[in-house]
Amino acid sequence: MFDTYGQYIIIALAVYCIFMGVRTLLTGRTGSAEEAKIKDFTERAQKKYRLVSALMNILAGIFLVVVSIIRLTNPEMDKTVYRLVSIGILVVLVAVYIITWQVCKKDK
Repeated sequence: MFDTYGQYIIIALAVYCIFMGVRTLLTGRTGSAEEAKIKDFTERAQKKYRLVSALMNILAGIFLVVVSIIRLTNPEMDKTVYRLVSIGILVVLVAVYIITWQVCKKDK
């Protein structure tokens, strides 16, 4: 029961991630908390960070939707495989975020 409803919650979060990524691409601005964190970056680094942040949100959202739909359509799918794939993708996304943050921080 929770597995099914949990997948719907994950899909809702994924749609929110995609929305935030598209909003950042269209407006060129992130949320106020994130803007406060990057205020010390150069203008070029801020643009680069916003672009990577928007693309990461969109990719994470698409990934979550796809994995959740696969999980909903194939309930007997091995949970271990599901978790390993999810953790692997999460590690890659976090690594890209950290690398981007460091590159933008050092940009002068």
